[in-house]
Formats: sequence, C-alpha cells, structure tokens
Amino acid sequence: YLNPQSSPVQLPVCALQLVSSVLGLSQYKLANSMNPADLDQVREAIRLQGQRMGGHEQLLQSLMDQMSQLSSQISQLTGNQASAQSPPSEPEPSDPSVRATEEPNIPPPSKYSGNPDTCRSFCTQIRLIFDSQPRRFSCESAKIAYVASLLEGPPLSFFNSLMEQNSPLAQSASCLLAELKRIYDHPIRGQQAAMRLMRLRQGDRSIRQYVSEFRSLAAESAKPGTGTGAAPPGGTGFGRSHHLSCGAAHSTSYSSVPGWSFREA
Repeated sequence: YLNPQSSPVQLPVCALQLVSSVLGLSQYKLANSMNPADLDQVREAIRLQGQRMGGHEQLLQSLMDQMSQLSSQISQLTGNQASAQSPPSEPEPSDPSVRATEEPNIPPPSKYSGNPDTCRSFCTQIRLIFDSQPRRFSCESAKIAYVASLLEGPPLSFFNSLMEQNSPLAQSASCLLAELKRIYDHPIRGQQAAMRLMRLRQGDRSIRQYVSEFRSLAAESAKPGTGTGAAPPGGTGFGRSHHLSCGAAHSTSYSSVPGWSFREA
C-alpha cells in the first residue's frame, strides 16, 4: 500500500486509505459475528469515523497546496536576491577618446605678489597648465578664477579693481596675463639685455652658472630689430670680431672654443 518514494505530505493520505480498508474489513467481520441489535451502532460509529477521516484528507490536501505555493514563492525570492546581489556590469564607452588617460595633475605656481623677476615665469606656468588641462579649464571663467586665486598683494588689488569696473581684461585669461606682464614684468629686455651681456664676467661663479646667465641674456637680446646674435662677454680672451649665436651657445662646448678660458668651480 505504501510507496517508499512517496513525499512526506503524501504519506498521511496513504495511511488514511489503509485505515479505511482495515475498517471496511473489520466491518465485514463484525457483521458476521455480532447480533443485529449492536450492528447498527457499530455501523453508525464507523460512518462517523469515515466522515472525520474524509475531513482530515481534505485538510491534508489543502496543506499540500499551500506548501507547494510557499515553495514557489521561496524559489522566486531566492532568484530575485541572487540577481540583486550580482554587481551590474559597467558599459564601456563607445568613444575611444573617453578612455584616454586623465589630465596631468600639475602643481600650481607660487602666488605672485608683483616681483618683476618672476612675472614672466608665473605667466608661462599658468599658460602651460591651461594647455595641459583643457577639460578642467574649458571656459574663461574657470581660467580667470584660477589666475585670481594665485594673486596676492598689489596684483590682487589690481585684479579686484578690474572686476569692479567690469573690465574686458577680467573676462579673458590671456588678456589678463598680458596686462600683468605689461605692468609687472622686468623692464630689462632687448638692447638693455645686450648691454648686460657685454658687461658679463665669470668672476667667482662656476662655468655652469656663468653659461646659464649668458644664455638667458642672449635669448633676451635676440629680438626683432636687435639681431639674433649676441657678442660674447669681454674679458674672456675671445676677440670682439667673433660672435656667438644663441644656437651655437646651446650646441657648442664652451671649453672647446679657441681662445676661451673658463675656470671650473
């Protein structure tokens, strides 16, 4: 009667069927052994017992249906939880330029307070930062704010006056930097740099320091109208009829030039 592979919920149903068969057999035996007076009472008791067992069978069937629904709901919740825990895959950008490296993080220059010796270097560094970080400084307002954050003292007061007057100089970073150079840049340029170059002496400096200043002054004097070459400084043993261009200053070893004598530190 009982199948060993039956589920735990189906076993009580099979047991009820077995009990019903046993009761039917008992009723048949009692009908042959009992007197008719007691047989009606036994039959009524068996009928009531059968009704109770039928109610139990319906109850077990209802429990089986509820357990099946509960199992389906648990499976659905488990699947939803697993899908929610899996991290979403990031879509790769279709444009290769989006995957380009980030813009370089260049440290800002020191704040400028109006020193004429550092004005040009300050403006050059600002322009390099703007060129290397185009996304960060994509608008003029960002450039102006960055320049203003690096000003102090008289240059900052000058910028504040431009802002209060709604000057066009305060709306363009290139115009603002050009105006700062016009006001605060060192006045020694062109012919004056050439004059300093002619008076330049090595003195107690090393050859590296001497050549470095010579190259700087030579570059300053090489401007339209002043010629591209600079005469080497006097007192070096090099004839005044000989000239050394800026290109030669960068490509020639000074110690190998005939007539030039330098003292290494």
